[in-house]
Amino acid sequence: MKTLLFISDKDEKFNHSFIENVINGFLKRYFKIYCVYFTDSFTIKENQIFILKKDRSRALELINQHFLDLKNVDFIIIRNFLDVLKNAVKLKKKYDFKLYFQLSFPHFYRSYHEAKIRGKNLLFKFVKYRINLILYKNLINQCDGFFPISNLMKKEFFDDIKTSVLALPLGINTKDITKPLQKSGVKKFIYIGAIDINRQMDDFFNEFCKARSEFRLEIYTKDYEYAKTILPKDSRIVLHHAVSKDEIFNIMREFDVGCFYVPINRLYDLCSPTKVMDYYSCGLVGFSSAVGECRELFDDKTMFFIGNNIAGMVEKICVTSRDELCNMAKNGLEILINKRNYESIADEIREFLK
Repeated sequence: MKTLLFISDKDEKFNHSFIENVINGFLKRYFKIYCVYFTDSFTIKENQIFILKKDRSRALELINQHFLDLKNVDFIIIRNFLDVLKNAVKLKKKYDFKLYFQLSFPHFYRSYHEAKIRGKNLLFKFVKYRINLILYKNLINQCDGFFPISNLMKKEFFDDIKTSVLALPLGINTKDITKPLQKSGVKKFIYIGAIDINRQMDDFFNEFCKARSEFRLEIYTKDYEYAKTILPKDSRIVLHHAVSKDEIFNIMREFDVGCFYVPINRLYDLCSPTKVMDYYSCGLVGFSSAVGECRELFDDKTMFFIGNNIAGMVEKICVTSRDELCNMAKNGLEILINKRNYESIADEIREFLK
């Protein structure tokens, strides 16, 4: 069995959908997996290697010296960290491993995008973005493969790279599928996730509340204090602090519709919204921005798309029967099982690494 070293950008306690289901899950059928986390400790526990955050740029040398001979590693996948990738490119020839880079979001573009919103430091941020993009492309072209979050990311930013590409969107594990609860009364909407200036959530919530129908919208976010400053004063909205993944999966079963909102622009259109996957796994139908991933997977029979008339769509959902909402959710889930099943995604990675 060949050895795969995965360099994570997440804390080991963070239950990340892709990492837990694919790297620490289905890929273990085919590879001996070591997963690296950057923390406040320096140790190894079974297949988990912990490196001090301050040592990130030389993590591979430390791993080789103390935990795992890199000459015995066949594949290294690095998620998002450019400094680790730089180091890996230098060591690739010496240790003869195959190197892959996974990019989940265009972080190099974010600051320029924010500058355009604020109208400040545009030239400086643009030059910085272009320089970083060139650096990313140069390093990716020295890899054996590139894993963007979507084909749209490749098209938007990396269309001219020469290395092999396999898009790795987020997906579902069929064991996480739960049976929804019976509902009655007003239609219940839930929003789970970040609320920040880039997402322009104030526009979404204000338009949402223009609907005259009775509904209940509950919001779970780590950005609780900021959310309080932008939410309209409406008794139909309830704000909560973020809770654990296990808790939120139980909570979601009580709702009819799961909301996902981002403005459609170059920063967000290429995302793969994990919350949408979670909604359908819990029997909810999505009310979502028409980002590329959702347009590719769903249609009007399996999702409510957010357009120019948000309040009008809320009204439409509120008069849609629960049987119809359940059918839309069920059909949407079938699409995800067929096209975004983590077990199948792991099989695709195995074939790609060959």
